[in-house]
Amino acid sequence: SEADLTDWGYASGDALAFINPLSVDQKYLRVSLVPSFLRTIEANQGLRSSALLFELANTYMPRKGELPIEEPHLVIAGYGGAYGLSRVKGVFERLMREMGIGGWTLERHGFNENWHPGRSAVVKLEGETLGFLGELAPSAQKRFCLDARVALVSLNMSHVIPHASTRKTFTPIPEFPAAVRDVAFVVDRMVEFDRVRRELVTHVELLENAEAFDVYEGEGVEAGKKSMALHLSLRAPDRTLSSEEIDRELSTVRRVLETEFGAIMRS
Repeated sequence: SEADLTDWGYASGDALAFINPLSVDQKYLRVSLVPSFLRTIEANQGLRSSALLFELANTYMPRKGELPIEEPHLVIAGYGGAYGLSRVKGVFERLMREMGIGGWTLERHGFNENWHPGRSAVVKLEGETLGFLGELAPSAQKRFCLDARVALVSLNMSHVIPHASTRKTFTPIPEFPAAVRDVAFVVDRMVEFDRVRRELVTHVELLENAEAFDVYEGEGVEAGKKSMALHLSLRAPDRTLSSEEIDRELSTVRRVLETEFGAIMRS
């Protein structure tokens, strides 16, 4: 409907209109699945206080003097209860993994005011935008009369599918044990874990995995800062690591955190 378009930031002229629509609400071909998807949540939130939903359908972008650009889009959304941003992001990650797509990144710029500025990102792969992942901004939530916070991922599948692969790869079970250590540090609140993880994996030779298990802002932490704690898994493919090797790798971890992110290590 025209209300859906304007509430999501489009003008009525941005979409193709039917000459004889079945109803006023079905007057326009969709240029985005998200507005009507949010209306569906609005209509059902009184019946179900929480849910995880998806829709796969085409969008139609007008072209002057030509047929519209018709592309498949996928929207996955969760609202209420346990269906928050972490759950929706997990579904998205599983989808990428099952489609054999790796190397994608999340970037904190390039989205509009409909998305929450601190809880949203653009999905990128090889410089191409695949879609958006995040939480609805409070202003958009209010415009669509939504009672609960809504997390969603919106993907242009015509950009996603070319990267898909049916090839499956397997990593042999490690022969030697990992050394697991925890590190805690304070950084600027805008520093993202994914960026920290990538820097550590790049510079710490024997780092197998880094996992964030605690992020804290509040009493005891300077304003504008946050405390992060990570599980680090160190492993060599051909031997059990010695105490000296582990200490050397942890020194590299400390150096990377301090030089790249201005981190203050916590004991």
